[in-house]
Amino acid sequence: MRAIYGGFHVIRALVFAVLFAGPVLAAEAHRDFVPGGVNVTRWARGEISYLNSATGEITGAEKWEMTVNADGSRSLQSTNYLTNLGFMHSVHLRVEANFRPRELFTEYWINGAFRNSTFIAVRGPLLDITSRFADRTVHETVTIPTAFSFIPHPLASDVWHGWYYDKARGGTQTTTVYDVAANGTQPLQVGRVYEESLTYLGNELISVPAGAFPCDHFRVGDAVDYYVTGPDAIFVKFVWRANNAEYVLTKLEMSGP
Repeated sequence: MRAIYGGFHVIRALVFAVLFAGPVLAAEAHRDFVPGGVNVTRWARGEISYLNSATGEITGAEKWEMTVNADGSRSLQSTNYLTNLGFMHSVHLRVEANFRPRELFTEYWINGAFRNSTFIAVRGPLLDITSRFADRTVHETVTIPTAFSFIPHPLASDVWHGWYYDKARGGTQTTTVYDVAANGTQPLQVGRVYEESLTYLGNELISVPAGAFPCDHFRVGDAVDYYVTGPDAIFVKFVWRANNAEYVLTKLEMSGP
């Protein structure tokens, strides 16, 4: 009888261990979760700090996560916050293996209120755009060239222009962008197409709080310099001189090459 009673206590202890340790283990697993499985071949995620280069003041922040999918396409999720404007902007961008955009979803919140969202599907030479506001839905179709990129405005997604820059030719080249409006000059997220100049200035070692990285250095017009690293064009640094704005990578985790 004592053996049976003792066995009961052992079984009960094991049951309690499973019941109470389970949530703890699950929480640990959630914190350590990384993308993977059959759908993801590699991943990276990081944080970006927004700075006023004249005063050193932190004006905002950004968190992002990128996966390279089984078909070679890349998915980038990014959310940025502008503290001085009470602004939060979330973006999900998917591009082909060569970085040509496939889909874009954006969502805006300002001063505690939802403003609107936009979904853009790339269908060959066309952008199929749906923007939803509180009082209306706007549909639009825009013709776009094969070589183009989105400017959704989180920084991690604003530096994927160089995919169609011809390094062999070099010099200043003309690029086409679809800029998703974020400045109030037109309805938020109802964007516009325009051309801008892009110049490749070489490979440089750039040091930021997240570390030192060999970077491709690009200049947009005469106003912006940005630096990206590796085969996934990961954001490292962005300098907007006219606005005294500097954006730097402060944290980076990667699955490997």
